[in-house]
Amino acid sequence: PRDKTVEPLRLNGFIWPCRGQVSGYFNQNRHNVKNRGIDINARGGASVYAAADGRVVFTSDNMRGYGRTIIIEHADGFTTVYANSEENAVNTGDYVKQGQLIARVGNGGRAGENLLHFELRQGNRPRNPLLYLP
Repeated sequence: PRDKTVEPLRLNGFIWPCRGQVSGYFNQNRHNVKNRGIDINARGGASVYAAADGRVVFTSDNMRGYGRTIIIEHADGFTTVYANSEENAVNTGDYVKQGQLIARVGNGGRAGENLLHFELRQGNRPRNPLLYLP
């Protein structure tokens, strides 16, 4: 019988939110904080895209430790978090399509460098984004 605690991965359900080099990994300690996502180094102002279709459920211009932040709710109880942005291009309540421009890479969070901090959650549980991205 199938173990019901094992959750299938959404293979190819998400796309990379921006182009760049992964510099921070899931569960890695950085800046005395456990990383609940990944950090993608990119040039300042680079485009950030919605990883999947969904509804923007939260935006902030100065979330503590995250800087400018966007949270998008997707199907199957998944949410994605996009932080450290220079500029947010969507607002709470907006519906976005996969690949739609939602932000620009910046250095507004605790990182102090140009990067996108990207998290993927299922319910309230952080998931390793690298297991879900193509």
